[in-house]
Amino acid sequence: MMSGNAGAESLEGVRIFAPMSQFPTVRRGNRLVHAGRISVVRRFDPPLEIDKGRFLDIHLRTSREIPASIHIDRGFRTSSDVELIAGEQVVRIDFGSFVDHRFNVPKWEDRIHKMSIDFWPQDNLYPYNQSVDTEIVFLGLEVKNYNTFNRNDNSIAMTHFRPNFSPRREILRDISEPYTRLMISNDNLEPLAKNFMLTKITEQYRTVTVHRIVSPISRIITEANDTEAIDAALQLKSFIAKAFGKNMPHLVVGKDEHQAIANSFFLRKKDNIDGYYVHAKHGAVRVEGKTRELILKGVSQYFEQNALPGRGILGNSPGPHKSDSLLHEFILFEGKRQP
Repeated sequence: MMSGNAGAESLEGVRIFAPMSQFPTVRRGNRLVHAGRISVVRRFDPPLEIDKGRFLDIHLRTSREIPASIHIDRGFRTSSDVELIAGEQVVRIDFGSFVDHRFNVPKWEDRIHKMSIDFWPQDNLYPYNQSVDTEIVFLGLEVKNYNTFNRNDNSIAMTHFRPNFSPRREILRDISEPYTRLMISNDNLEPLAKNFMLTKITEQYRTVTVHRIVSPISRIITEANDTEAIDAALQLKSFIAKAFGKNMPHLVVGKDEHQAIANSFFLRKKDNIDGYYVHAKHGAVRVEGKTRELILKGVSQYFEQNALPGRGILGNSPGPHKSDSLLHEFILFEGKRQP
């Protein structure tokens, strides 16, 4: 499953298609939700030696946001729950998050026997997003004993500080019983009813993982004919080159191509905003403003909030860690939207 290992540009890897919209529905309270999961398994024979590596980084890309549970067999099975963002990302599993070392020393092996990932329908979890078909591409797997994230291309990294969440308890209570009845009613599906949910050791709710999900910001996007945003993008491109040593590409897209903003800075002139608006979340940074100057002010504010250079409109001094600097997820409102 996860032996594919290639650059993100070519997106070469192992592709999985999860037809979430085609799953059967069951009632959960006053709503119908899609029940089931797509499970992908990789067995290592011989086992994958990890020595004393603390972190397991899974490099992948998804076409949609989707909940996932990652199970790892190191002599005993552990489970991590994450919400994958749309676009490219690295999900970090920290083996230090599973146990309280003051009272329970783990008896796992320094090798991985098996790894599996369950993908859940999007409407299983609050805010109950519409379940949509999703493609997942596995790009690589790395075990290491340090928590930095490095790329050799023209990207800079955006880190997402997120607690663990555990959907399995609610799924067990509200979905597994009607799902099991549904599976038993069909002879071909009955084996699935016996293996809907497995008990594993899970991470603590508040993870100790540093940079749990990291996604590259790898391009600047503006709309065609948006001259204010295009001018701002050229200055942002120059700033990133001076501050990070990265030559980030600038793409001009059609007005209805906003799905392409994953892993991107998206700049746009917006007349109905009094000031500027910054929204940095889920692997993309949106900056909208009433004028070119206000777009740049929003960009500058974004870098300042992340303890990175951003003096005046755009500063030129290098960041404190140069190309290894990480952008931190946050949401900022400045000014107001006009009706």
